[in-house]
Amino acid sequence: MSAEKPAPNAELERLANAVKECRKSKSIDSCSACEKVLECEDPRKAYRRAVYKSMNGGNSGAFDF
Repeated sequence: MSAEKPAPNAELERLANAVKECRKSKSIDSCSACEKVLECEDPRKAYRRAVYKSMNGGNSGAFDF
């Protein structure tokens, strides 16, 4: 039995919440205020990838606005 992938919106929501929790744990309002913003892999980079993927329908290249 294979595990089902979460719905795209559910995955974005989960990752957005992870970013919010990270910010909250550091007492900052924005990732840009974090000293590790440029090297942040998780959760910020994972969230950005999911947003881009949702915008381009999972295809590389063009976005679907």
